[in-house]
Amino acid sequence: MKTGFRRRGQSNDELMADDPPRVLGSAIPVVAALLILSLVTLRLVEYQDTVPVILTLKTGDSFGRAYGEAYLDPGLAGAVRAEQVVDIDLGGRRLQAKVGEISALDMHSFYRVRVDLPSDFVLGDAIEVQARILTQRENLFDKLFGAFRVLSRNL
Repeated sequence: MKTGFRRRGQSNDELMADDPPRVLGSAIPVVAALLILSLVTLRLVEYQDTVPVILTLKTGDSFGRAYGEAYLDPGLAGAVRAEQVVDIDLGGRRLQAKVGEISALDMHSFYRVRVDLPSDFVLGDAIEVQARILTQRENLFDKLFGAFRVLSRNL
């Protein structure tokens, strides 16, 4: 008497067809390509957090250079640091400068932000302009999925 394994007869799975549709075969690479394209796009698109300010440009300081001055409440001033880029709108043209210093004022608990303008910038009279202080710059992928990175570090 022979002992051994008996082979089961081959049965067809009712849920899976013998020949999958051709559309399914071509849809898988298309979906993969779209996923890769979306990930590349998320890596290339840059996200910027800014703090809008009204900047008063003044003619000169003790060194003879023009500078800018803005006042921020504590909620906005917490994100601003020295050496951050300031994008200034001068009507038809844009100018980039850097935050020089941040100091607290005694009146109404505002913070004074001093912006160092480029040395070649010449100003006649003091003027007020719209500006944005760039507080954070990162790509969109890190902005969307950065929370998962933080969570994985805390595990």
